[in-house]
Amino acid sequence: MAIATGERPERRPVMLANVEADPFTHPDAQRRFWVASDEQMVAQALEKPWAEWLVFLHPSQRAAVEKRFNGPARISGSAGTGKSVVAMHRAAHLAREAPSGKILLTTFSKVLSERLSEGMDILLGPSSEVRRRVDVVHLHAYAHSHASRLNRLAIADDLTIDGLIRQARQGLDAAITNDFLRAEWDAIIDYWGIRSFDEYEAIPRIGRGTPIAGALRRRLWRVFEEVQRHLATKELYTFGDVCDRLRQRIEEDGIRPFQHVVVDEAQDLGPRELRLVAALAPAGSRSLTFAGDVGQRIFRWPFSWLSAGIDVRGRSHRLKVNYRTTAEIRRFSDHLLPARLTEVDGEAEERGAVSLLRGPKPGLKGSVDLAGEASVLAEWLSGLRERGVAPDEIAIFARTRRALQETVEPALKRTQMSSTWLVPDKAHESGKVVLGTLHSAKGLEFRAVAIVACSDTQLPLQAALDLATEADEKRLTQDRELSLLYVGCTRARDQLLITWSGNPSRFLGSVT
Repeated sequence: MAIATGERPERRPVMLANVEADPFTHPDAQRRFWVASDEQMVAQALEKPWAEWLVFLHPSQRAAVEKRFNGPARISGSAGTGKSVVAMHRAAHLAREAPSGKILLTTFSKVLSERLSEGMDILLGPSSEVRRRVDVVHLHAYAHSHASRLNRLAIADDLTIDGLIRQARQGLDAAITNDFLRAEWDAIIDYWGIRSFDEYEAIPRIGRGTPIAGALRRRLWRVFEEVQRHLATKELYTFGDVCDRLRQRIEEDGIRPFQHVVVDEAQDLGPRELRLVAALAPAGSRSLTFAGDVGQRIFRWPFSWLSAGIDVRGRSHRLKVNYRTTAEIRRFSDHLLPARLTEVDGEAEERGAVSLLRGPKPGLKGSVDLAGEASVLAEWLSGLRERGVAPDEIAIFARTRRALQETVEPALKRTQMSSTWLVPDKAHESGKVVLGTLHSAKGLEFRAVAIVACSDTQLPLQAALDLATEADEKRLTQDRELSLLYVGCTRARDQLLITWSGNPSRFLGSVT
């Protein structure tokens, strides 16, 4: 295993084995293997729900689960290496070891937190005493339910923020667009929780281009200060505000609600969320564990974890075995991204991994027009059906819902297959092909995946690039669009199809 993953094997001592002993009776073997005594038991195991196989822990991952880090730690790995499985098992391991105290297993998404909760039920038993000490909830929901001792805080929606920005910008130069102001609010002001001009003047502008001159920055601050004043008057909050409010309450009370916190998909948390995570558990060797992959960041801008009070330098574990995605799909997906990715103040992450599965190469098929693309998709769906792939084992994704509908509806009509859209609070309908945007694909996996409408105006989405006004911001926006494609491709276990009409995405240039 060490050779296969690029490591230098350690010299092992010679052990004298008892040739008459059954190796599967050893306690360590029993926790890793299930031995079938006859064909009937094998058949019963294969009939187990797929959810039980999803929490299977590969031996190469056990070190990450049980390792004792001296401080906050990060577990990383490319898609398919089982970071979520490791996060679940680490939370279960910490809960079993701790005689008392609560453990939080959290993430950025409600959909992912529900899947993690189901996994913990399988690992610990839904009604066991240990399971009752593990809270599984996405971070914003936890903060929203605990930030106020009275009523839940009202959240300002996007339309409200946009309206307040338009109202507060009166007298500002017309060259400063509302889109620029909203991007500055999302990436700087609300992202970091800026509350004064001094903070705004000093904050690093990662992803926001060249520095803004002092006089202009002061005029911009008056706009954002006015927006904050109106929010306070209306008693409205952003989720970042809610995280800060709960963190301040915890620090004032001096009572940490959890003994350990495990965070999955940590790359999609912002600085205010990370500061809250740091406050949820007391400092300790295993109090904070983060699992994530910088290559799958699709919701947040990069930033310095040190500036948010989290230092994981020198305490990381890289997962290198991919047991979910075929080698062909993994190689294709990894070639989309740079060979090395580095966080702002983190360690470089190599994309290399070893896949245990083999399968067909991904299909890349372009067409002259939309009708041709729909025909390609229909032919692919018919082939899957002939090979016995169930409709609910198939997912079709696109950058936008509209682009997905334009391609999928004629293909499904031709094949007489029905579909269901991904909904956060609803399980997939049996017997129907699953549809969703690339953002909604995060954390899911299917036997076969098609990503349609991969033209150069859809990936990267031209509308998203147009909102980026600075060169650095355009680059980071394009990087995030590329990560979306990577996430979509790695949802496939066995088969992957990518289609487009017209000119193909620039992202496909390196792999076509």
